[in-house]
This record gives sequence, structure tokens and C-alpha cells, in this order.
Amino acid sequence: DAKCARTKGTYIFLKAIGPYGINALLKKKLHSSKFSLVIDETTDVSTLKHLVLVSRYYDVEIQKTVDDFLTLIEKQDCSATGIYNCLLSFLNEHALPLENLIGFVCDNANVMMGSKGGVQHLLKQNRPDLFVQACIYPSLHLCSSNTCNELPNSVKELTRSIYAYFSHSPKRINEFKDLQKIASIDPHKILHASCTRWLSLKQVVQNILEQWPTLLAYFTQATLEGGCPITAR
Repeated sequence: DAKCARTKGTYIFLKAIGPYGINALLKKKLHSSKFSLVIDETTDVSTLKHLVLVSRYYDVEIQKTVDDFLTLIEKQDCSATGIYNCLLSFLNEHALPLENLIGFVCDNANVMMGSKGGVQHLLKQNRPDLFVQACIYPSLHLCSSNTCNELPNSVKELTRSIYAYFSHSPKRINEFKDLQKIASIDPHKILHASCTRWLSLKQVVQNILEQWPTLLAYFTQATLEGGCPITAR
């Protein structure tokens, strides 16, 4: 069996198999099809900046809309003009007509979505009918975060207290699992309400509500047997 570590595997994928697969995709699909580009910027641990390109097109052979990774471009100029030039250079290098580009998807950063100097503005100068879609998730995250801030602090404190009560005690976890079996409910874990993960509070609250009768029974028993910090509050 052939084996290789991460460095060699990455090199083989990016420098050998990757270009072959991309060229085959470009020649077979995108040269004669309308397509959209989904782009994003990324920075690795060495602070190298890359531009990720993903294509979306309709594959007539399988009659489905398909997303395919195109390339990862290392770039120095992170301005709107620099990103725009990277896109044009890639399209020209692979003889992809700009006229085939019908959609452009990116994040809400000003460098991408700026109405007077963003990448989408530069693309629309050549493709006035280009459909542009900004990623909604960052905006949705901000809206959800601000909404959650309106919840009473007691709700967040309760979810975190329940998690903390079980998190470092295998004995309590096993006792609660026994009650879950008796109550014939799914043995969901008690989750932690993260401050950085998008919409994590929803799943935390949902899990607690699903197990609320069992939690009440458990904490009632724990209180009768010698006190429980959660019920004491």
C-alpha cells in the first residue's frame, strides 16, 4: 500500500492530480456552459493569502446543478483590483469566456461587494447582467447574536449551569443516561452554548427542551439526596 504524509499528499493533490482534474473539468464542462463563480479569501498559519474559486454549473449529462472546486490561487494584492485581476488571469489562462460567467457569489466584505470599487462592481463593468449574491450567513449570524442578547440572562445561565453540572462527572452522566433509558428518550448529550459558533444556542435549548421532564426528575432526585447547586439557585 502506498502511503504519504500530509506535505507530500498536499503537493500531489495541488501539483499533480489537481491540475489534471481541473483541466479535464474546464475542457469538458465550462468551455461551453454557463457557470457561476463562488469565491472566498483565506489565510493559512504562515499568513499566506489565497483565493479559493469554486464553479457552479448545470451538468446536462447528469441533469443536476454541480459545485466543483476550481483552484486555490496564492496572491499578494488583496485589493479589489488585485482579486479582479486574479479572476481574469485564471479565466484567460484556461480560455474560459467571460461571457459564460452568469453568477458571482462572495462574502459581504467591502472589497468584494463595494458598489463603487468592489470586485462585483469591476466584473459588472464587463458583464452588466451578472447576477451577484452575497453570502447571507455572516449577516444572519449578527442578527441571531443580537436577538440572543435580548434573552434574559437567566436562560443562558441555566443552559451553562446544566452543562457544567454534567461535563466533568462521568458518574452524573451515567446516572442521567439511566433515566433517559427509563423515560425512553434519545440519549442526547447536554451541549455547551458556545459564544463563537453560529446559532449554537438553538441546538442547546432544543436538546434541553426535549429532555426537560427527565432533567426535572434527575435534579429533583439529586436535591432530595443531598442538595444540588442548580436547584439551589
